[in-house]
Amino acid sequence: MRLACIRISQSRRVAIEHDGELYFATELATTLGAPQAPRDFDALFAGDSFGAVEQMMQLDRALAAGNRPVIAKVAPGSFTWDAPVPRGCQLLDGYAFEQHVINARGKRGLGVPPEWYDVPTYYRSNPRALFGHEATIPYPADETMCDYELEFAAVLGRNVKDATVEESTRAILGYTLFNDCTARAAQRKVMAMGLGPAKGKDFANQLGPLLVTPDEFATLDNVELVARVNGVEWSRGMFGSAEYSFGEIIAFACQGIELYSGDVIGSGTVGFGCGLELDKFLQDGDVVELEASKVGVLRSKVGRAPAPPPFVHTRKGS
Repeated sequence: MRLACIRISQSRRVAIEHDGELYFATELATTLGAPQAPRDFDALFAGDSFGAVEQMMQLDRALAAGNRPVIAKVAPGSFTWDAPVPRGCQLLDGYAFEQHVINARGKRGLGVPPEWYDVPTYYRSNPRALFGHEATIPYPADETMCDYELEFAAVLGRNVKDATVEESTRAILGYTLFNDCTARAAQRKVMAMGLGPAKGKDFANQLGPLLVTPDEFATLDNVELVARVNGVEWSRGMFGSAEYSFGEIIAFACQGIELYSGDVIGSGTVGFGCGLELDKFLQDGDVVELEASKVGVLRSKVGRAPAPPPFVHTRKGS
């Protein structure tokens, strides 16, 4: 099943996508006399997420059988796309593709650290800067190396703590595309201090367009990931080339801490899946399209944030 989070006024509605059309889950349930479906996307993750999804799968099967009431159909142009995750989620991003690690670290004259083969490392990003499909991404005003990162992401449907790989895998409610938007010049500056990407990453992340349940995938190994800029292909890779599975990343991340229903775990960038690896970067107005099997196309446009006041530090004693 393919779910969308669509914003109408202040409401984040749950919609089911079928054959390229969207249907409000609650109106569809009412019309078909089915159990009530969550109206608000955040509510999907507030209780038994898997139970709610199972109820909505009944609606999806009804759509497949041709029961498509007009009253439940979402009118084109009546909404904007939102990230298909709950507000307040955590956003963890992995580093699972060896080729990307080789390429990205090679740009700094570094090799792959041996520890990379021992544990699936990750960093925590900014969940308050999430954008959905068709968004204009506000890259920092002075950034000279705007970049995309082509990633897949898993969204949890239940809380996990000290979970095994198998338990972690079963806790995944769905998958989506993840554009880990990056300001490379800012990242280069702050990472010289060894504390992570910070200002290189925290201005924007993009997820969508759909949240696709695991039953849609026979295996993730065959999920193909593609990136295009202004219609020209820049990147292509297979999720099956990842060293670490989502189950492994989640199991490592939840050691000693609890991850919650709705939390997002990014795969990390597929090999050659960003401009840094290709020695070319985005320009203002560029249209970026990330595509994945089953999930569809996640589209964005390169924009700019307003220039903030300059940061000036006066050193003590000067």
